[in-house]
Amino acid sequence: MKRDRFVFFLPNEDYYKIPYYGLENEKNVEIIDALIDSNNKLKRAAYLFCSSTKVNRIMKIPGKKLWFPSFCRIQATDDRIFFVFFDAQLRKYTKDYRIFLKKRYKNCRIILFLTDLVASFRKIDLDEIRFFADLILTYELRDAKKYEFQYYPDVYSKLPSTCLKSEYPDISLLFCGYKKNREDMIRHMVDFLERETICSEFIVPDLDIQPQRAWVRLWSNRIPYIEYLKKLQKTNCILELEQEGATGYTLRTLEALCYGRKLITNNKEIKNASFYNESFIKIIDRAEDLDVEWIKREEEVSLGDIGEFTPGRLIAFIQEYFDKRDRGL
Repeated sequence: MKRDRFVFFLPNEDYYKIPYYGLENEKNVEIIDALIDSNNKLKRAAYLFCSSTKVNRIMKIPGKKLWFPSFCRIQATDDRIFFVFFDAQLRKYTKDYRIFLKKRYKNCRIILFLTDLVASFRKIDLDEIRFFADLILTYELRDAKKYEFQYYPDVYSKLPSTCLKSEYPDISLLFCGYKKNREDMIRHMVDFLERETICSEFIVPDLDIQPQRAWVRLWSNRIPYIEYLKKLQKTNCILELEQEGATGYTLRTLEALCYGRKLITNNKEIKNASFYNESFIKIIDRAEDLDVEWIKREEEVSLGDIGEFTPGRLIAFIQEYFDKRDRGL
């Protein structure tokens, strides 16, 4: 009897592994490292060298097709197989690799999930990825409309409380993210929070930080996502600063929903969300819009159910999409 099988090419890092933690509860799902399906460190090092963007700028490394069988070693059957890729592995999305997959797995479907703005990628060949994938998903509604991709919100799973026991100190506000095109806003926020004596932490790995403040602690090193989540358990509010042009729900939004935290965001589109509650979500344009007393006030937060953002819901969506497409609907 034929069945549906899913293969998720998840990058081997917390920022992918944890949001997709719920895949462990799904049937007929296999998870493969984003690099190559091998525990051989020497082989992985050789692959990284051959696929390195910097190396290939200097000299084109031949024979990349030889690596294709190492990306995925699952058995080919008559089942309908869905291969789900993410934007962290853009170097794999070639016409040759699509041809290889389609030849080896006769009844496969290829899905590419973009979890960042198209504009944020230094180089992205839209024609290449359109040829590569049978379905391109994006968390950003504007990109979906502009590039004719399929909109789908980002995915998130809640970890068991036993994984998040925290000895970090209590704080009122937490921010985490690269500066991207929002450095001035981040610095302005830090100055405002310091003046208003709001105990806060900012984790910005690519920001040249100033000396530590009395009320705001600044981190310029990237911390494991699990450690960030432990800090979040001792946090009253999450600060989300969307990069310019973004309106999709980021991890910060989904964390607030999942772990019951207040959310401060500059994403005006969040008013249209099913979980929007003005008692626990504040929309701002600038630091001066912050409600100091609200940030400091501790209260029980309820923003609804995380169910619509789970990996299981994504699996069901993909199945329904291709069921309709295969029937010509």
